[in-house]
Amino acid sequence: MKKKLSRAVKKLYQTSDVWKIISSALVIAEEMEQSEYVDTQFTLPEVDPIKSWEELISIYRKELYLTPGNEAAIALCLAVTISPYLPGEPIWLFLIGPPSSGKTTIIEAFGTSNLYCESQSQLHSKMLVSGWKSADGKDASFLPKLKKRTLLIKDYTTVVSMDHRAQEELYGILRDAFDGTFKKQYGNRLVRAFTDIKFGMIAGVTRVIHGDSRSSLGERFLKIEYLEEDEFNETHHIHAAMDSYHRKEERGKLLERTTLGYIDNLITNVPSSDALPEVPKEFRDKIVKLALLVSHLRAQVDRRGDDSLLYRPGKEIASRVSVQMTKITQCLMLVLNKQQPDEEIYRVLRKLSLDSCVPFNVEFTRILYDNITGISRSDLVTALQLPQTNVHRICNDLLQLGIIQMKKVNNGKNSGRDKHVYILHPNIYKLWDEAIINYANMSQTETSTKVALSLKPKKIKRVSLQS
Repeated sequence: MKKKLSRAVKKLYQTSDVWKIISSALVIAEEMEQSEYVDTQFTLPEVDPIKSWEELISIYRKELYLTPGNEAAIALCLAVTISPYLPGEPIWLFLIGPPSSGKTTIIEAFGTSNLYCESQSQLHSKMLVSGWKSADGKDASFLPKLKKRTLLIKDYTTVVSMDHRAQEELYGILRDAFDGTFKKQYGNRLVRAFTDIKFGMIAGVTRVIHGDSRSSLGERFLKIEYLEEDEFNETHHIHAAMDSYHRKEERGKLLERTTLGYIDNLITNVPSSDALPEVPKEFRDKIVKLALLVSHLRAQVDRRGDDSLLYRPGKEIASRVSVQMTKITQCLMLVLNKQQPDEEIYRVLRKLSLDSCVPFNVEFTRILYDNITGISRSDLVTALQLPQTNVHRICNDLLQLGIIQMKKVNNGKNSGRDKHVYILHPNIYKLWDEAIINYANMSQTETSTKVALSLKPKKIKRVSLQS
Protein backbone atom coordinates (compact mmCIF):
# COMPACT_ATOMS: atom_id res chain seq x y z
CA MET A 1 0.00 0.00 0.00
CA LYS A 2 2.84 2.40 0.89
CA LYS A 3 4.56 1.79 -2.48
CA LYS A 4 1.27 2.43 -4.26
CA LEU A 5 0.76 5.72 -2.43
CA SER A 6 4.36 6.79 -3.08
CA ARG A 7 3.84 6.33 -6.81
CA ALA A 8 0.59 8.30 -6.61
CA VAL A 9 2.28 11.19 -4.79
CA LYS A 10 5.14 11.29 -7.31
CA LYS A 11 2.66 11.36 -10.20
CA LEU A 12 0.63 14.05 -8.46
CA TYR A 13 3.44 16.61 -8.52
CA GLN A 14 4.06 16.07 -12.23
CA THR A 15 0.85 17.96 -13.11
CA SER A 16 0.37 21.75 -13.22
CA ASP A 17 -3.41 21.66 -12.63
CA VAL A 18 -3.87 23.25 -9.18
CA TRP A 19 -7.39 21.95 -8.60
CA LYS A 20 -6.35 18.46 -9.66
CA ILE A 21 -3.47 18.63 -7.18
CA ILE A 22 -5.81 19.68 -4.35
CA SER A 23 -8.50 17.06 -5.07
CA SER A 24 -5.96 14.29 -5.62
CA ALA A 25 -4.15 15.21 -2.41
CA LEU A 26 -7.39 14.83 -0.47
CA VAL A 27 -7.98 11.38 -1.96
CA ILE A 28 -4.40 10.30 -1.16
CA ALA A 29 -4.75 11.61 2.40
CA GLU A 30 -7.95 9.61 2.85
CA GLU A 31 -6.32 6.44 1.49
CA MET A 32 -3.31 6.96 3.76
CA GLU A 33 -5.61 7.39 6.76
CA GLN A 34 -7.50 4.19 5.92
CA SER A 35 -4.26 2.29 5.29
CA GLU A 36 -2.73 3.45 8.58
CA TYR A 37 -5.95 2.56 10.40
CA VAL A 38 -5.93 -0.99 9.03
CA ASP A 39 -2.19 -1.38 9.67
CA THR A 40 -2.43 -0.19 13.27
CA GLN A 41 -5.81 -1.56 14.32
CA PHE A 42 -5.97 -4.86 12.44
CA THR A 43 -3.15 -7.34 12.49
CA LEU A 44 -2.90 -11.04 11.81
CA PRO A 45 -2.80 -13.14 14.99
CA GLU A 46 -0.53 -16.14 15.36
CA VAL A 47 -1.36 -18.58 12.58
CA ASP A 48 -0.28 -22.03 11.43
CA PRO A 49 1.31 -22.07 7.96
CA ILE A 50 -1.22 -24.04 5.90
CA LYS A 51 -0.28 -24.43 2.25
CA SER A 52 -3.11 -26.47 0.72
CA TRP A 53 -6.84 -27.20 0.87
CA GLU A 54 -6.14 -30.87 1.59
CA GLU A 55 -4.06 -29.96 4.63
CA LEU A 56 -6.72 -27.59 5.98
CA ILE A 57 -9.76 -29.80 5.44
CA SER A 58 -8.01 -32.78 7.03
CA ILE A 59 -7.77 -30.74 10.24
CA TYR A 60 -11.46 -29.81 10.01
CA ARG A 61 -12.40 -33.46 9.54
CA LYS A 62 -10.55 -34.42 12.73
CA GLU A 63 -12.23 -31.69 14.76
CA LEU A 64 -15.79 -31.62 13.36
CA TYR A 65 -18.43 -33.92 11.96
CA LEU A 66 -18.52 -32.93 8.28
CA THR A 67 -20.58 -33.98 5.31
CA PRO A 68 -19.60 -33.27 1.67
CA GLY A 69 -22.07 -30.37 1.67
CA ASN A 70 -20.38 -28.92 4.78
CA GLU A 71 -17.02 -29.06 3.03
CA ALA A 72 -18.46 -27.31 -0.02
CA ALA A 73 -19.72 -24.52 2.27
CA ILE A 74 -16.29 -24.16 3.91
CA ALA A 75 -14.60 -23.94 0.49
CA LEU A 76 -17.07 -21.24 -0.57
CA CYS A 77 -16.46 -19.24 2.62
CA LEU A 78 -12.73 -19.32 1.88
CA ALA A 79 -13.47 -18.20 -1.68
CA VAL A 80 -15.43 -15.22 -0.33
CA THR A 81 -12.49 -14.07 1.84
CA ILE A 82 -10.11 -13.86 -1.12
CA SER A 83 -12.72 -12.40 -3.51
CA PRO A 84 -12.04 -8.72 -2.57
CA TYR A 85 -8.51 -9.18 -3.93
CA LEU A 86 -9.81 -10.16 -7.38
CA PRO A 87 -11.31 -7.71 -9.90
CA GLY A 88 -15.06 -7.27 -10.12
CA GLU A 89 -17.99 -7.07 -7.73
CA PRO A 90 -17.67 -8.52 -4.22
CA ILE A 91 -19.12 -11.89 -3.21
CA TRP A 92 -21.74 -11.88 -0.45
CA LEU A 93 -22.88 -15.22 0.92
CA PHE A 94 -25.64 -16.39 3.24
CA LEU A 95 -24.55 -19.47 5.21
CA ILE A 96 -27.92 -21.07 5.99
CA GLY A 97 -28.60 -23.64 8.66
CA PRO A 98 -30.85 -24.39 11.64
CA PRO A 99 -29.71 -23.54 15.18
CA SER A 100 -26.84 -25.76 16.45
CA SER A 101 -26.03 -26.99 12.93
CA GLY A 102 -22.43 -25.75 13.19
CA LYS A 103 -22.54 -22.69 10.93
CA THR A 104 -21.42 -20.37 13.77
CA THR A 105 -18.40 -22.61 14.43
CA ILE A 106 -17.36 -22.17 10.80
CA ILE A 107 -17.79 -18.38 10.90
CA GLU A 108 -15.82 -18.14 14.16
CA ALA A 109 -12.95 -20.03 12.50
CA PHE A 110 -12.29 -16.91 10.42
CA GLY A 111 -11.43 -14.93 13.54
CA THR A 112 -12.81 -11.77 15.12
CA SER A 113 -11.07 -8.54 14.08
CA ASN A 114 -7.99 -9.18 12.01
CA LEU A 115 -6.26 -8.09 8.84
CA TYR A 116 -8.58 -10.10 6.61
CA CYS A 117 -11.89 -10.45 8.46
CA GLU A 118 -14.21 -8.49 10.75
CA SER A 119 -16.69 -10.47 12.85
CA GLN A 120 -19.86 -8.95 14.27
CA SER A 121 -22.69 -10.66 16.11
CA GLN A 122 -25.28 -8.45 14.43
CA LEU A 123 -25.55 -5.87 11.66
CA HIS A 124 -27.21 -2.44 11.72
CA SER A 125 -26.92 0.78 9.73
CA LYS A 126 -25.29 2.93 12.41
CA MET A 127 -22.49 0.41 12.76
CA LEU A 128 -21.59 0.88 9.10
CA VAL A 129 -22.11 4.64 8.66
CA SER A 130 -22.17 7.17 11.47
CA GLY A 131 -22.91 10.89 11.51
CA TRP A 132 -20.90 11.21 14.73
CA LYS A 133 -17.26 12.24 14.98
CA SER A 134 -14.84 11.10 17.64
CA ALA A 135 -13.10 13.55 20.02
CA ASP A 136 -10.20 13.96 17.57
CA GLY A 137 -12.62 14.78 14.73
CA LYS A 138 -12.26 11.49 12.85
CA ASP A 139 -15.10 9.68 11.13
CA ALA A 140 -16.57 6.95 13.33
CA SER A 141 -18.04 5.04 10.35
CA PHE A 142 -16.85 1.47 10.00
CA LEU A 143 -17.78 0.97 6.33
CA PRO A 144 -14.55 2.37 4.83
CA LYS A 145 -12.49 0.22 7.22
CA LEU A 146 -13.92 -2.92 5.58
CA LYS A 147 -12.07 -2.27 2.33
CA LYS A 148 -10.58 -5.54 1.01
CA ARG A 149 -11.72 -7.39 4.13
CA THR A 150 -14.61 -9.78 4.77
CA LEU A 151 -17.47 -8.90 7.08
CA LEU A 152 -18.67 -11.88 9.13
CA ILE A 153 -22.16 -11.72 10.64
CA LYS A 154 -22.90 -14.51 13.09
CA ASP A 155 -26.65 -13.91 13.29
CA TYR A 156 -28.23 -12.22 10.29
CA THR A 157 -31.60 -13.57 11.48
CA THR A 158 -31.89 -10.49 13.72
CA VAL A 159 -31.77 -8.29 10.62
CA VAL A 160 -34.73 -10.15 9.09
CA SER A 161 -36.71 -9.50 12.30
CA MET A 162 -35.91 -5.75 12.40
CA ASP A 163 -38.71 -3.23 11.96
CA HIS A 164 -39.29 -2.19 8.35
CA ARG A 165 -37.72 1.28 8.65
CA ALA A 166 -34.48 0.00 10.19
CA GLN A 167 -34.24 -2.70 7.53
CA GLU A 168 -34.70 -0.27 4.66
CA GLU A 169 -32.01 2.04 6.05
CA LEU A 170 -29.55 -0.85 6.35
CA TYR A 171 -30.42 -2.31 2.95
CA GLY A 172 -29.97 1.09 1.32
CA ILE A 173 -26.40 1.26 2.65
CA LEU A 174 -25.66 -2.31 1.53
CA ARG A 175 -27.02 -1.71 -1.98
CA ASP A 176 -24.67 1.25 -2.43
CA ALA A 177 -21.74 -0.50 -0.74
CA PHE A 178 -22.07 -3.47 -3.08
CA ASP A 179 -21.40 -1.14 -6.01
CA GLY A 180 -18.35 0.27 -4.19
CA THR A 181 -19.55 3.77 -3.31
CA PHE A 182 -21.67 5.41 -0.64
CA LYS A 183 -22.78 9.00 0.00
CA LYS A 184 -25.14 10.46 2.57
CA GLN A 185 -25.79 13.99 3.83
CA TYR A 186 -27.05 14.40 7.39
CA GLY A 187 -29.30 17.15 8.73
CA ASN A 188 -26.31 18.95 10.25
CA ARG A 189 -24.83 19.25 6.70
CA LEU A 190 -22.25 16.61 7.48
CA VAL A 191 -21.54 14.47 4.41
CA ARG A 192 -20.28 10.89 4.46
CA ALA A 193 -18.87 9.82 1.09
CA PHE A 194 -16.84 6.65 0.53
CA THR A 195 -15.45 5.17 -2.67
CA ASP A 196 -13.75 1.90 -3.59
CA ILE A 197 -15.10 0.08 -0.53
CA LYS A 198 -15.31 -3.44 -1.96
CA PHE A 199 -15.53 -6.12 0.74
CA GLY A 200 -16.75 -9.68 1.08
CA MET A 201 -19.53 -10.79 3.42
CA ILE A 202 -20.52 -14.09 5.05
CA ALA A 203 -23.74 -13.99 7.08
CA GLY A 204 -25.01 -16.88 9.17
CA VAL A 205 -28.79 -17.16 9.08
CA THR A 206 -31.61 -19.65 9.50
CA ARG A 207 -34.02 -20.66 6.73
CA VAL A 208 -36.16 -17.64 7.63
CA ILE A 209 -34.07 -15.79 5.03
CA HIS A 210 -36.03 -17.58 2.30
CA GLY A 211 -39.07 -15.55 3.37
CA ASP A 212 -37.33 -12.22 2.76
CA SER A 213 -38.63 -11.11 -0.64
CA ARG A 214 -36.53 -7.95 -1.03
CA SER A 215 -35.20 -9.02 -4.40
CA SER A 216 -33.26 -5.80 -5.01
CA LEU A 217 -30.90 -6.80 -2.18
CA GLY A 218 -31.35 -10.56 -2.46
CA GLU A 219 -29.94 -10.59 -5.97
CA ARG A 220 -26.64 -9.42 -4.50
CA PHE A 221 -26.43 -12.38 -2.12
CA LEU A 222 -25.81 -16.00 -2.96
CA LYS A 223 -26.90 -18.75 -0.57
CA ILE A 224 -25.42 -22.02 0.58
CA GLU A 225 -27.19 -24.53 2.81
CA TYR A 226 -24.72 -25.77 5.42
CA LEU A 227 -26.88 -28.77 6.29
CA GLU A 228 -28.06 -31.22 3.62
CA GLU A 229 -30.86 -33.37 5.00
CA ASP A 230 -30.20 -36.39 2.80
CA GLU A 231 -26.54 -36.64 3.83
CA PHE A 232 -26.69 -35.32 7.40
CA ASN A 233 -26.78 -37.80 10.27
CA GLU A 234 -28.07 -35.98 13.33
CA THR A 235 -26.99 -38.76 15.72
CA HIS A 236 -23.40 -38.56 14.47
CA HIS A 237 -23.54 -34.77 14.76
CA ILE A 238 -24.76 -35.01 18.38
CA HIS A 239 -22.11 -37.54 19.38
CA ALA A 240 -19.38 -35.39 17.81
CA ALA A 241 -20.60 -32.41 19.84
CA MET A 242 -20.70 -34.46 23.07
CA ASP A 243 -17.21 -35.85 22.46
CA SER A 244 -15.62 -32.42 21.98
CA TYR A 245 -17.59 -30.00 24.17
CA HIS A 246 -14.87 -30.00 26.87
CA ARG A 247 -12.26 -28.77 24.38
CA LYS A 248 -14.44 -26.29 22.50
CA GLU A 249 -12.12 -23.36 23.22
CA GLU A 250 -9.01 -25.30 22.22
CA ARG A 251 -10.71 -26.51 19.04
CA GLY A 252 -11.83 -22.97 18.18
CA LYS A 253 -8.29 -21.62 18.49
CA LEU A 254 -6.92 -24.44 16.33
CA LEU A 255 -9.47 -23.87 13.57
CA GLU A 256 -8.84 -20.12 13.68
CA ARG A 257 -5.05 -20.51 13.47
CA THR A 258 -5.24 -22.94 10.57
CA THR A 259 -8.03 -21.14 8.68
CA LEU A 260 -6.34 -17.74 8.88
CA GLY A 261 -3.03 -19.41 8.06
CA TYR A 262 -4.47 -20.73 4.81
CA ILE A 263 -6.22 -17.43 4.03
CA ASP A 264 -2.93 -15.61 4.57
CA ASN A 265 -1.22 -18.03 2.19
CA LEU A 266 -3.94 -17.58 -0.44
CA ILE A 267 -4.04 -13.77 -0.26
CA THR A 268 -0.27 -13.43 -0.16
CA ASN A 269 -0.06 -15.45 -3.36
CA VAL A 270 -3.09 -14.05 -5.21
CA PRO A 271 -1.95 -13.60 -8.82
CA SER A 272 -2.20 -10.26 -10.59
CA SER A 273 -5.28 -9.52 -12.69
CA ASP A 274 -3.64 -10.58 -15.94
CA ALA A 275 -2.36 -13.82 -14.37
CA LEU A 276 -5.62 -15.04 -12.79
CA PRO A 277 -6.68 -18.59 -13.67
CA GLU A 278 -8.79 -18.47 -16.80
CA VAL A 279 -12.27 -19.95 -17.02
CA PRO A 280 -12.51 -21.75 -20.39
CA LYS A 281 -15.38 -21.02 -22.75
CA GLU A 282 -16.85 -24.52 -22.30
CA PHE A 283 -17.09 -23.99 -18.54
CA ARG A 284 -18.42 -20.45 -18.99
CA ASP A 285 -21.22 -21.90 -21.12
CA LYS A 286 -22.12 -24.20 -18.23
CA ILE A 287 -22.14 -21.22 -15.84
CA VAL A 288 -24.53 -19.36 -18.16
CA LYS A 289 -27.01 -22.26 -18.03
CA LEU A 290 -26.83 -22.35 -14.23
CA ALA A 291 -27.25 -18.56 -14.04
CA LEU A 292 -30.29 -18.62 -16.32
CA LEU A 293 -31.87 -21.31 -14.15
CA VAL A 294 -31.15 -19.30 -10.99
CA SER A 295 -32.65 -16.14 -12.52
CA HIS A 296 -35.92 -18.04 -13.07
CA LEU A 297 -36.07 -20.05 -9.86
CA ARG A 298 -35.28 -17.28 -7.40
CA ALA A 299 -37.90 -14.93 -8.83
CA GLN A 300 -40.89 -14.24 -6.60
CA VAL A 301 -44.37 -12.76 -6.93
CA ASP A 302 -45.27 -9.66 -4.90
CA ARG A 303 -48.90 -9.37 -3.85
CA ARG A 304 -51.13 -6.89 -2.07
CA GLY A 305 -52.91 -7.67 1.16
CA ASP A 306 -55.96 -8.88 -0.79
CA ASP A 307 -53.72 -11.38 -2.65
CA SER A 308 -53.90 -9.50 -5.96
CA LEU A 309 -50.71 -8.94 -7.96
CA LEU A 310 -48.80 -5.71 -7.38
CA TYR A 311 -47.44 -5.92 -10.92
CA ARG A 312 -46.78 -8.53 -13.57
CA PRO A 313 -43.74 -10.41 -12.21
CA GLY A 314 -40.64 -11.31 -14.15
CA LYS A 315 -37.17 -12.72 -13.67
CA GLU A 316 -33.92 -10.82 -13.29
CA ILE A 317 -31.38 -10.61 -16.10
CA ALA A 318 -28.81 -13.33 -15.43
CA SER A 319 -25.70 -11.21 -16.09
CA ARG A 320 -24.93 -10.43 -12.44
CA VAL A 321 -25.19 -14.00 -11.19
CA SER A 322 -23.15 -15.17 -14.21
CA VAL A 323 -20.36 -12.79 -13.27
CA GLN A 324 -20.57 -13.86 -9.62
CA MET A 325 -20.35 -17.54 -10.58
CA THR A 326 -17.37 -16.87 -12.85
CA LYS A 327 -15.54 -15.03 -10.08
CA ILE A 328 -16.37 -17.78 -7.56
CA THR A 329 -14.99 -20.32 -10.03
CA GLN A 330 -11.69 -18.45 -10.12
CA CYS A 331 -11.64 -18.19 -6.31
CA LEU A 332 -12.40 -21.90 -5.92
CA MET A 333 -9.59 -22.77 -8.32
CA LEU A 334 -7.23 -20.90 -5.99
CA VAL A 335 -8.74 -22.40 -2.83
CA LEU A 336 -8.77 -25.98 -4.13
CA ASN A 337 -5.36 -25.68 -5.82
CA LYS A 338 -6.67 -26.41 -9.33
CA GLN A 339 -5.27 -25.22 -12.65
CA GLN A 340 -8.58 -25.73 -14.47
CA PRO A 341 -12.22 -25.72 -13.35
CA ASP A 342 -13.44 -29.31 -13.25
CA GLU A 343 -16.48 -31.37 -12.38
CA GLU A 344 -15.76 -31.02 -8.67
CA ILE A 345 -15.96 -27.22 -8.89
CA TYR A 346 -19.07 -27.47 -11.05
CA ARG A 347 -20.81 -29.59 -8.41
CA VAL A 348 -20.09 -26.87 -5.85
CA LEU A 349 -21.51 -24.25 -8.24
CA ARG A 350 -24.56 -26.43 -8.85
CA LYS A 351 -25.23 -26.71 -5.13
CA LEU A 352 -24.69 -22.97 -4.70
CA SER A 353 -27.11 -22.27 -7.55
CA LEU A 354 -29.92 -24.48 -6.23
CA ASP A 355 -29.47 -23.20 -2.67
CA SER A 356 -29.70 -19.61 -3.95
CA CYS A 357 -33.15 -20.25 -5.43
CA VAL A 358 -36.53 -20.19 -3.69
CA PRO A 359 -36.79 -23.68 -2.11
CA PHE A 360 -40.41 -24.28 -3.17
CA ASN A 361 -39.54 -23.31 -6.75
CA VAL A 362 -36.77 -25.93 -6.75
CA GLU A 363 -39.00 -28.62 -5.21
CA PHE A 364 -41.77 -28.09 -7.76
CA THR A 365 -39.30 -27.98 -10.65
CA ARG A 366 -37.68 -31.24 -9.56
CA ILE A 367 -41.03 -33.04 -9.32
CA LEU A 368 -42.36 -31.70 -12.61
CA TYR A 369 -39.11 -32.62 -14.37
CA ASP A 370 -39.61 -36.19 -13.15
CA ASN A 371 -43.18 -36.17 -14.50
CA ILE A 372 -42.77 -34.91 -18.04
CA THR A 373 -46.32 -35.86 -19.07
CA GLY A 374 -47.78 -33.69 -16.32
CA ILE A 375 -48.98 -33.97 -12.76
CA SER A 376 -52.27 -32.90 -11.19
CA ARG A 377 -52.58 -30.56 -8.24
CA SER A 378 -53.85 -33.34 -5.99
CA ASP A 379 -50.81 -35.47 -6.87
CA LEU A 380 -48.56 -32.50 -6.07
CA VAL A 381 -50.20 -32.26 -2.65
CA THR A 382 -49.44 -35.95 -2.08
CA ALA A 383 -45.86 -35.73 -3.35
CA LEU A 384 -44.92 -32.58 -1.44
CA GLN A 385 -46.95 -33.25 1.71
CA LEU A 386 -48.14 -29.65 1.72
CA PRO A 387 -51.62 -28.22 2.36
CA GLN A 388 -53.70 -27.89 -0.80
CA THR A 389 -54.01 -24.12 -0.34
CA ASN A 390 -50.21 -23.76 -0.32
CA VAL A 391 -49.83 -25.88 -3.45
CA HIS A 392 -52.54 -23.86 -5.19
CA ARG A 393 -50.83 -20.58 -4.30
CA ILE A 394 -47.36 -21.76 -5.37
CA CYS A 395 -48.68 -23.14 -8.66
CA ASN A 396 -50.33 -19.79 -9.42
CA ASP A 397 -47.04 -18.00 -8.70
CA LEU A 398 -45.07 -20.39 -10.92
CA LEU A 399 -47.60 -19.87 -13.71
CA GLN A 400 -47.18 -16.10 -13.43
CA LEU A 401 -43.38 -16.49 -13.51
CA GLY A 402 -43.50 -18.72 -16.59
CA ILE A 403 -41.81 -21.63 -14.81
CA ILE A 404 -44.72 -24.04 -15.30
CA GLN A 405 -47.64 -24.38 -17.71
CA MET A 406 -51.09 -25.89 -17.43
CA LYS A 407 -52.51 -28.27 -20.03
CA LYS A 408 -55.57 -30.46 -20.47
CA VAL A 409 -55.30 -34.24 -20.69
CA ASN A 410 -57.89 -36.93 -21.24
CA ASN A 411 -59.32 -38.19 -17.97
CA GLY A 412 -59.17 -41.78 -19.21
CA LYS A 413 -62.94 -42.17 -19.14
CA ASN A 414 -65.56 -42.18 -21.88
CA SER A 415 -67.32 -39.18 -20.36
CA GLY A 416 -66.66 -36.22 -18.15
CA ARG A 417 -64.36 -33.24 -18.36
CA ASP A 418 -60.69 -33.46 -19.19
CA LYS A 419 -58.38 -32.94 -16.23
CA HIS A 420 -55.80 -30.21 -15.87
CA VAL A 421 -52.17 -31.05 -15.16
CA TYR A 422 -49.04 -28.97 -14.69
CA ILE A 423 -45.87 -29.34 -16.73
CA LEU A 424 -42.55 -27.52 -16.77
CA HIS A 425 -42.14 -24.79 -19.34
CA PRO A 426 -39.96 -26.31 -22.11
CA ASN A 427 -37.20 -23.74 -21.53
CA ILE A 428 -37.05 -24.55 -17.81
CA TYR A 429 -37.11 -28.28 -18.52
CA LYS A 430 -34.18 -27.91 -20.91
CA LEU A 431 -32.16 -25.77 -18.45
CA TRP A 432 -32.80 -28.21 -15.58
CA ASP A 433 -31.92 -31.18 -17.76
CA GLU A 434 -28.66 -29.68 -18.98
CA ALA A 435 -27.47 -27.71 -15.93
CA ILE A 436 -28.56 -30.03 -13.11
CA ILE A 437 -29.11 -33.57 -14.39
CA ASN A 438 -26.95 -34.11 -17.47
CA TYR A 439 -24.38 -31.38 -16.90
CA ALA A 440 -21.50 -33.70 -17.84
CA ASN A 441 -22.90 -34.06 -21.38
CA MET A 442 -23.85 -30.46 -22.13
CA SER A 443 -22.56 -30.73 -25.67
CA GLN A 444 -25.72 -32.68 -26.44
CA THR A 445 -28.36 -30.14 -27.42
CA GLU A 446 -31.33 -32.50 -27.32
CA THR A 447 -32.99 -33.20 -24.00
CA SER A 448 -33.72 -36.74 -23.00
CA THR A 449 -37.07 -38.18 -24.07
CA LYS A 450 -38.47 -39.61 -20.89
CA VAL A 451 -42.04 -40.38 -19.90
CA ALA A 452 -43.87 -40.38 -16.60
CA LEU A 453 -41.65 -41.06 -13.60
CA SER A 454 -42.27 -41.60 -9.92
CA LEU A 455 -43.79 -38.81 -7.86
CA LYS A 456 -40.89 -39.10 -5.48
CA PRO A 457 -38.58 -36.09 -5.92
CA LYS A 458 -35.37 -37.05 -7.70
CA LYS A 459 -32.35 -37.08 -5.43
CA ILE A 460 -29.35 -35.37 -6.95
CA LYS A 461 -25.88 -36.70 -6.35
CA ARG A 462 -24.33 -34.41 -3.79
CA VAL A 463 -21.10 -32.51 -4.05
CA SER A 464 -17.96 -34.23 -2.86
CA LEU A 465 -14.76 -32.47 -1.85
CA GLN A 466 -13.00 -35.56 -0.61
CA SER A 467 -9.28 -35.41 -1.26
